[in-house]
Amino acid sequence: DAARWAAHRHLRAQPRSLAGAGVAAAGPLVPVPRGDGQHDDDHGKRPVVYNSTQGVSTGTLHPYSSPPGANNFRCKPSKAHPHPVILIHGSITTKSNAWFMVSPMLANHGYCVFATTHGVRPGTPFPADQVGGEVEDLKQDSREIRDFVAKVRAATGARTVDLVGASQGTVAPQYYLRFLGGAREVDKFVGIVGFFRGMVPEATPALDGLRATGQYKTVDRGIKVACGSCADSLRGSDFMRHQNDQPGGAAVPGVNYTTLDRKSTRLNSS
Repeated sequence: DAARWAAHRHLRAQPRSLAGAGVAAAGPLVPVPRGDGQHDDDHGKRPVVYNSTQGVSTGTLHPYSSPPGANNFRCKPSKAHPHPVILIHGSITTKSNAWFMVSPMLANHGYCVFATTHGVRPGTPFPADQVGGEVEDLKQDSREIRDFVAKVRAATGARTVDLVGASQGTVAPQYYLRFLGGAREVDKFVGIVGFFRGMVPEATPALDGLRATGQYKTVDRGIKVACGSCADSLRGSDFMRHQNDQPGGAAVPGVNYTTLDRKSTRLNSS
C-alpha cells in the first residue's frame, strides 16, 4: 500500500553516508519557537522533495517545524485509510529533517500523518536538542512514543494507528508495543533499515564477559550518561535480551510487520 511504498522511497533517498548527511545539514540554524511546531493543515497537494540534501537542509533550518503534511490534528481518517500513520525517526535526527519525503507523499495519498521528535532530555538547549533519538534510554523513548500515539488517537478518534520507523526508530517502538500496551493500539509496523535484534552483533561476547566479571551494570550506566539509547541498542544488552526473549522473538504478536533493508531495498512482510 502507499505507506509501504512511501517508506521504500524514503530508503532510497537517504544520504549514502553520515558525512553526506553532515554536508546536507551545513548552514546557519534559525530556530523557530518551541512547542509542537508548525503543522500542515492544507488539504491540497504538497510538493515532495526527493533530494536528500535539500530535504535535510530545509528541516535543519526550521528545527521545530513539522514535515510537510504532518501533524494536522484536525485530520480525520477516511474509510480508505482508517489508520493514522505515525513516523518514528532514528538517531541523530528529528521529525523536521527525517521525513521530508515520506510525510507529504503519504498526505497526498489521503493519509493522516503525524511525526514527533523523541529521545531528547527535557530542558536540553538548542542546538543540542536536535540530536533526537539518542540521549534518552529506550524505555523512556518508548514512553514518549506511547504518549504521542495516545494524543493522535484522541485527536483522530482512531482505534489503531500504523507506525513507520527508520533505523533506531524501529527499536524503541518495540518496547511500547510489547510492554506498554502498544500491540492493542497499532495495526501495522513498517521498519526501514531496522535492527530489531540489536546493533553491533560483535558486542554480545563483550557484554557477556562484562556480566561474568560483574562489571556490566557499571559500564551500562557509564555509557548511558552520554547516550542512553546506545547502550540499550547493542545486541546482547539487557534491554534487547529482555525485549526479544519473549514469545514471538523480535516480532510482537498481533502486529503486522513489514521490513525494508538497504542491501536489497525489497519489501519483506512477516
